Order: sequence, then C-alpha cells, then structure tokens
Amino acid sequence: VPPIVWLLLIYFALGETDLKLTTFQASVIGLGIVSTAYIAEIYRSGLDATPGGQSEAADALGMPFGAKIFRVITPQAATVVIPPLATFAIGLLKDSALASVIGAQDITFRAFQEAQANLNGLTVFMWAALLYILLSIPIAALARWTGSRLTRKVAA
Repeated sequence: VPPIVWLLLIYFALGETDLKLTTFQASVIGLGIVSTAYIAEIYRSGLDATPGGQSEAADALGMPFGAKIFRVITPQAATVVIPPLATFAIGLLKDSALASVIGAQDITFRAFQEAQANLNGLTVFMWAALLYILLSIPIAALARWTGSRLTRKVAA
C-alpha cells in the first residue's frame, strides 16, 4: 500500500473516531507503519547474509547465545544492513513530503505556502530541494563512515 494511502487512512479514518490525531501524529504513525515493514526486511536480509558457519563456530566455542548474537552475528550483519538502512532513511526523509497532503507542516508544505505567497515557486522549491540535499548528506556520510569502520572491525 503506498505511503500516501496510509497517511490518508490514518488521518481521516481515525478522525471519524473519538481518537483525534494531529497531522504530525498521523504522519508519524503512517510513515512508521510503512517503515516498519521495510526495516524489518532489511534486518532479516542482513541476518540471512551472515554465513551459517559463523553461528556453528560460536556454538563450538561454547559462546552463550547473547554473546554469539552480539559479538559474532550482529557485527557481520551490520556491514550488510547499514547501506540499505541509510538509503531507506534518505528515502523516508524525502517521503515525509507526502505528509503535506494531510496538512503536516514539513519542508514541502512550507515551500508551497511561500511559493503561493510570493509567486516565486522556482526559487522557493530550489531552496527546498537544497535543504533536502543538505539533510541527506550527513545521513549518507554517517552510513559510509560507520560501514567502513564496521567492515574493518569485522575483518580484523
């Protein structure tokens, strides 16, 4: 189901009940529901990418379950998981613009208001695009740094 449908369903369907949500609350819940499935699949694929022999080796060494998960499996899975998580986070940042459809005041909503007020849409939306890029760069840089650091740590 597309994220915009979730946002509309949550905001308008729950608005018909006694539970009244603000546009921000509906946006967080809607994008959270969509994100949960994607992030779970990213983690599942990371765990599946860890060779089964690693778990067997940890068992052969007599490692307790918690140590096996946190010292052997998770560090190897993290090297696989971080790039798609960063990509998803950047995509979610951009998908937050969908929240403006239900009136949540995000970057796109504010840019649209400003463009209507001064009739200079090109400049306003170029600034909005630049802001999205400036918000995305630290996410990508952090993911790249963390990924390379984890890769070195796991390889050592």
